[in-house]
Amino acid sequence: MNAGRDSVTGKILVIDDEDDFRQVVIKSLSKQGFEVVAASEGKAGVGLAAETLPDLIVCDLVMPGMDGYEVLATLRTDERLADIPIIFLTGQSEPHEVRQGMSLGADDYLTKPVNLEDLLAAVNVRLSRRQAQRQRQQKQIERAMQNLGQLKHDQQNPLLGSFLVKTATEKRLVKVGEINRIIAYGEYSWVYWNKSPKGALLRKSLKQWQSELPGGQFIRVHRRAIVNLAWMERIEKLPGSRMQIHLRDTPEPILVSLRLAPVLNRKLKALRG
Repeated sequence: MNAGRDSVTGKILVIDDEDDFRQVVIKSLSKQGFEVVAASEGKAGVGLAAETLPDLIVCDLVMPGMDGYEVLATLRTDERLADIPIIFLTGQSEPHEVRQGMSLGADDYLTKPVNLEDLLAAVNVRLSRRQAQRQRQQKQIERAMQNLGQLKHDQQNPLLGSFLVKTATEKRLVKVGEINRIIAYGEYSWVYWNKSPKGALLRKSLKQWQSELPGGQFIRVHRRAIVNLAWMERIEKLPGSRMQIHLRDTPEPILVSLRLAPVLNRKLKALRG
């Protein structure tokens, strides 16, 4: 069983109300080098999952109080715990029982009495897949950061073009890459750029701006706002599935409308690669 185990690590939560069996599972997993935490009933198991954030859960299906189905359903409602793989252990082997567990999102289903070799094999498979998934996600994040870094570099590229700003006191060219946000004001728009907290009011609608600005860098996030992703510092989640964007060197965040949030998410996903 140790073949290929050296590269598979993780924390495992065992939830089972049978004391003797639970101890056997804990001992077997610990011998394989896993960090193991355990609970004797479902509600305590859910609490321990929230506290320890395990990489995998091995859970008995039939338990007094909160059973395995309820444990799984509760975990799936918490975004921190929703993607933790779970292996059900049960004395029930009817096909409809298996289908019910799988429909709720169970990752594997072993029938008691469980062969420990089969359990360890299932654990290794699930943890290996989770480890590979995390590595892919990390690479996506790294690619996204590289792409955002390229955007920030491009904002200083004079080849991106410029536009003329006329105010009561000055006339100047502003590089497109220096724009951090554009806010609608009727048929006009306030345009803000680096080192210009006051911005400038231009007779141009957001629709016109959208047709002229590079789409890979500028995105409309609200009916009244376009932002330059190269200036994005972070995204803050708000109640009611809303979000707002914080831009560098900009005091006020920009609200993302619910209608345009999917567009922003797709753009960020494309940046991740």
